[in-house]
Amino acid sequence: MIILDIVNEKIEVNFPMASRWKRVWAFLVDMVIAGLISTTGSLFGIYVIFKLMSFQEVEFLHGFGEGSVFIYFLVMMLSYIWFIAYILLRDSFGKGQSFGKRLFGLKVIKLDNGLSCSPGDSFMRNLPGFGFILLNYFLPIFTFPFLLIEPVTIFRSLKGQRIGDCWARTQVIDIKQHK
Repeated sequence: MIILDIVNEKIEVNFPMASRWKRVWAFLVDMVIAGLISTTGSLFGIYVIFKLMSFQEVEFLHGFGEGSVFIYFLVMMLSYIWFIAYILLRDSFGKGQSFGKRLFGLKVIKLDNGLSCSPGDSFMRNLPGFGFILLNYFLPIFTFPFLLIEPVTIFRSLKGQRIGDCWARTQVIDIKQHK
């Protein structure tokens, strides 16, 4: 339930909560999409490094000469930039839908006005989860339980909101229920 202040008059608006399990599946789809491209870039980088370390020529970079190292770093950086951008901005694509949310009929809306999630809202709502991913990346043994904080809050919250939703004042809704 939200409260809108229209000409000093309070109006309550309810938004139907999306299925928590649909959200989990949509999240997994989004992580596969984000991960496939960044993993492909990483595998490309590992292949090039092993070739260069064994003083072998990298066939597909042969025509680039000294620029082959630049191409290698460019591909690596673009794959990581894609991963970061997708993770943080995925809910602002289209009409508040990442690819996973679109697949499962979900949408992220701003609680203040019921409009689709903006890039700034998406950044705010995905920042805590991304922070936990980074923390786990640099300290994997000690911080793995932190990765569970966001999913657990979805199941514990009455509205199915996670930490990022509270920060950005957003909610994931089922499109079929919200007309």
